[in-house]
Amino acid sequence: VRFRRENYMVLSDRGEISLIQPVHKKPGSAYVAWHPSGEALALTVNMGYEIFNLFAGVVPEEMLEYADTAGDVGVYRFSENTVTTAPATSRADRVETQPAWSPDGRSIAFQTERDGNYEIYVIDVDGNNPINLTNHAAQDRRPAWSPDGMWIAFHTNRNGNDESYIMRRDGSEQTRLTSNSASDLGAAWSLK
Repeated sequence: VRFRRENYMVLSDRGEISLIQPVHKKPGSAYVAWHPSGEALALTVNMGYEIFNLFAGVVPEEMLEYADTAGDVGVYRFSENTVTTAPATSRADRVETQPAWSPDGRSIAFQTERDGNYEIYVIDVDGNNPINLTNHAAQDRRPAWSPDGMWIAFHTNRNGNDESYIMRRDGSEQTRLTSNSASDLGAAWSLK
């Protein structure tokens, strides 16, 4: 949002608006995930935007999509009105995005390019102990925790197109769930 000629990220807590950190480049995308307690957000903001939309030059700039070319996983704490990142997830030369809290609030799963292609990693809530769960040459993206915290769903193109998979929280038992010619994206869990 623009405020006093600066770009800010905006969060709303119980109707109160918080303006967080001036953003000096136009963020192309932001991904947020609520902590199970509701007291924090895991988030990434793409600060090194590159247009990847096929309609660039045809539609207004506000309607274009942007690719993540630099993003870090951070944690916003409402009580402190701060965003913190850890060295394990903060580097300008790689993308770390799509954060997802574990149901117990102790871990964050996310996708990262740190190994040359997208992989699913897990870190502790303090940003330490990064663990590569997928370790595959294909693109593994968009982690989603099961309600009991024992499984993580994700999608991958390891079979030629995007298919849905699940794996144990430690990365074991990677199992393909879908198999068709269409792309299967954005797996989600039922609460029942």
